[in-house]
Amino acid sequence: MALDVWLLRAGEKPGAGELVAQLDWDGYFEYLRPYWPASSSNGKAVDLYDDAVFRGANLKQLKGGLERALRDLEGRPGTWEECIGQQIKPEVKKVFAAVEKAELSALITRLCAAIDRAMKDDRELLFFGD
Repeated sequence: MALDVWLLRAGEKPGAGELVAQLDWDGYFEYLRPYWPASSSNGKAVDLYDDAVFRGANLKQLKGGLERALRDLEGRPGTWEECIGQQIKPEVKKVFAAVEKAELSALITRLCAAIDRAMKDDRELLFFGD
C-alpha cells in the first residue's frame, strides 16, 4: 500500500517525471491526512488507493495545508506514536505507529519544494495510489 508522489509535466505518466516521495499507511500519512485538501484538480482526495492530481490553484491549496502541518509540527516532541487506525479482532483497540519529527519535517519540506517547482514550471503533482 504505497502512494507515490510524482512531479510531472501535463500528460506525462508516472515514471516519466520525478519521484518526489513515497507514502505508506503509517504515522506520517495519518499525521498529514487532515491537512490534505478535500479535493484535487481531478476531484479526488489524497488516498493510498486512488490518484489525485494537483495543478494551478490546487497546488497553492495543497501547499497551504502542508505549511499548516509544518507549523503544527513545531509543538510535537521529537518522536511520538500516531494513531493509524483501529484493530477489530481479536479485540477492539487503536493501532499506533511511530513518527520521527525530523523525518516528517523533511518530508513536508520536500513536498513544498516540489510544489514550488510545479508552480514555477507549469507542472503538476500526481499522488499515485495503489
